[in-house]
Amino acid sequence: MTDDVRRPAPGDLAATVAALEDRIAAVEGRAAELEARAGIEAAMVRYMCACDSPTGKGAAVAAAFTRDGIWEAVDRVEDHGAWAAQGTEALVKKFDRNHTRLPFSIHFLTNPRIDRLDLEAGTATARWYYFEPCTFQGTVPLWTAGHYVNDLAVEDGVWKLSHLRVATFFSTRFTTGWVDEPAYDTTG
Repeated sequence: MTDDVRRPAPGDLAATVAALEDRIAAVEGRAAELEARAGIEAAMVRYMCACDSPTGKGAAVAAAFTRDGIWEAVDRVEDHGAWAAQGTEALVKKFDRNHTRLPFSIHFLTNPRIDRLDLEAGTATARWYYFEPCTFQGTVPLWTAGHYVNDLAVEDGVWKLSHLRVATFFSTRFTTGWVDEPAYDTTG
């Protein structure tokens, strides 16, 4: 018999029980971390699906955030400075405006990375790259790409975005390309 399955000697019972309890605790800890990682990825998927929704965009996006959550564009290639919304009402307003501004968009996420995960506090920091073909104001086909660096928190038992930071590498017309036009103005 191997050490893993042998019966303990009568005097080893307490030690064996303690060792099994330690192993169970370690497995439970790993399971909790895996569940958290899945919840963090699911939070970003909910946000992306909401952004790409043809209707109800504002409420769906706001639901992906904590009640006081922040959406912030940083390092915008157009150099218009910070562009942000905080709290449910502001997020709904900002993203409902996107129905006419971006009537079509589809986000592709790559290279997910969880930089910090605190299971006890229910917080994390994670990042992704994105690529987004979209239509600006219904007539201009664009390619957009950049990255997200997000803080997340558990609220009401669900991982949600607490501070989303998006930086755009390029936003360019499909017909022009990002080499000739790295910063098409999409603030309108």
